[in-house]
Amino acid sequence: MSENKVYVGNLSLRTNVDQLKAFFETVAPVEHVLICSKRGRSLRFGFVDLQNSSDRDMVCAQLNGKSLNGFNINVVPYTDSPPKSDNREPVPHQRRPQNTHSRKSTGGHVPSKTTIRVLNLPTTTTQEDLTELFKDFGVDFVICRGYIRGGSMIAFVHFRDEEGQQAALKQQGSITFHGVPLHLEVALERETQSPL
Repeated sequence: MSENKVYVGNLSLRTNVDQLKAFFETVAPVEHVLICSKRGRSLRFGFVDLQNSSDRDMVCAQLNGKSLNGFNINVVPYTDSPPKSDNREPVPHQRRPQNTHSRKSTGGHVPSKTTIRVLNLPTTTTQEDLTELFKDFGVDFVICRGYIRGGSMIAFVHFRDEEGQQAALKQQGSITFHGVPLHLEVALERETQSPL
């Protein structure tokens, strides 16, 4: 484990290395900054190496959840592997039921009317955690998808109706899990062929 390295998630696509370095240097001296990208496009996460490992916890405490270029960023200590769960049994993967909505087929994807995508989840999040977190909006089922973006997790929350989905999306920016602000967005789903 790197004692002086922190993970930074939920970065704006507009945030560059110089801006991120200046933002962190308001709290502690920085040795190196990396924003991960693929084919020239930011993946919206990165890593900051601090000059002093003793500053790591203070930096995480002061900058986690702070706004940078309009996004509340996640700042947590970097670990070489996803954190171990708190002795909870892993939840088996559940297959999502086939979409029965009748839509014209264009071969693409369309915004879902009942499902949201939840980003920046701690890696120990379970389906039960998310069902409890969104219970007031009429959760139908939850699918956790594994580790992305430098160790955080992604999940899909399916609601019984569009009203529940929209009510949950209105909470964007105010829903946190274990102190981490979550990013909510409308999920995309494959279009289905209309029966003839």
